[in-house]
Amino acid sequence: MIKKELILCILAVCLFSCKDNKGTIAPFGVPEQGNIIAELNITENGDTVVSCDIEKVSYSFSLKISDLIDSIEIIKLDATNPDYYVKSREVSLSDNYIGIKTENQYKLFDKKGKFVSYIGRRGGGPGEYSDFIYDSQIDEENNRIYLIEMDNVSKILVYDLSGNYVEDIPLAYKLHKGRIKLNNKTLTIISLPWRGDETPLVWVQDFKGNLISEIWKNEVAVQPEFSSEIYSNMLGRKNNSELFIVSAEPRCDTLYNYSTINGLSPKFTVNYSDKKIPLHTYYELPHHYIIELYEKIAMGIDYTTSTNSRIIIDKKTLRGGYFDLILDPLGGILYNGYIAEAKNGYFVLNIDPGDLKDIINDSKSMLKKYLNERDIQKLQEVDASISYDDNNYIIIGKWK
Repeated sequence: MIKKELILCILAVCLFSCKDNKGTIAPFGVPEQGNIIAELNITENGDTVVSCDIEKVSYSFSLKISDLIDSIEIIKLDATNPDYYVKSREVSLSDNYIGIKTENQYKLFDKKGKFVSYIGRRGGGPGEYSDFIYDSQIDEENNRIYLIEMDNVSKILVYDLSGNYVEDIPLAYKLHKGRIKLNNKTLTIISLPWRGDETPLVWVQDFKGNLISEIWKNEVAVQPEFSSEIYSNMLGRKNNSELFIVSAEPRCDTLYNYSTINGLSPKFTVNYSDKKIPLHTYYELPHHYIIELYEKIAMGIDYTTSTNSRIIIDKKTLRGGYFDLILDPLGGILYNGYIAEAKNGYFVLNIDPGDLKDIINDSKSMLKKYLNERDIQKLQEVDASISYDDNNYIIIGKWK
């Protein structure tokens, strides 16, 4: 089983992608400066799919995040009580709240970082969760937060934003891992189907558990264990969601869009030609597609992964290349976490203060020849504002 928390800790301090063997990185650039690395293909059903040819990727550059997001904000989480501290990395966002699942309890903060409430707790009674929280959705308008566990799950747990248990919503199908999307008076569930299971990839149900519609796609099913992942709703679109299954067994995969109106349609894939297919994830941004390729690192009977390279493709020009991502509004921080941590239309980085200070120091060294005095001063100011005793920091920005 992939140990995700360790993965993220490793990625937070590793520098990768466009560096040469001297530890330097490529100059700043944009995808449009690269060569054409993808083409448009029309399927038998009339869907247009972008297909990237991995052998054509040659351009390398460092991409400023200001080219992808409108602005960036750094939020220091409340540290006035030791119980407020978080270690888990995955974040759920709404307009005014930040939800973080931790090892023992889900915690809710406001967008200024102030602690708001504990949401439920581990246990076996009503309103308690016995297993790991896999996904959550915050519904500010109706004062609700929805939590879904993993491993043979049959219900969604519902609380108000003060942490009070409200009810359970029965699921139309049991699932091992799943993502939740609210649609007014219905719920869309995107599941991680296991081979041999009778579970659809996507279904829509009401709040009583009554099935409204379903989509089956057996070819995306994975082997029956918990290493595989599912990503969706990174862009926060109202009526549709991107969908990608990360298989622990490398294979030819497709990123899909799901719409309550048009159903499931393929959008992006990669042609590896005769090369061995590595572990990978595909992401969709408003104007780009991103590929992350991983290297397995053995850890006894388990393993973790390290990002080996990252590729970006412009949707209009189909140009792109390998890239490193630089958080230039913060002076020039080299970002190495998963793009998949994005939620509801936001770029998101949830990071330990010590890891953040390490990244800042590494960035000053790695990016030295590209940073001006103002950038260096900004990095020093951010570094000076961080204490090793702080709670985690949340760095967010809205995708353009």
